[in-house]
Amino acid sequence: MIMARLHTFESLLRKSKKVQATDHNRGLFALTGEIAPLDQIVHLAEKYNAIVIVDDAHATGILGDHGRGTPE
Repeated sequence: MIMARLHTFESLLRKSKKVQATDHNRGLFALTGEIAPLDQIVHLAEKYNAIVIVDDAHATGILGDHGRGTPE
């Protein structure tokens, strides 16, 4: 499921050449427990000069060695 979303995300980024794309993503999807593959999302954003905004409200204090959320 996540890979399909990444392919869709890249397809949309490819089409957005006239504007700077922005991806607002959740770090942790509370209902499913899925963790966003931020490393892959950031890689695509850098490739297409897009901005990534991460809503980590459900991951802060829970994920990472020090509770700093998804990027940790």
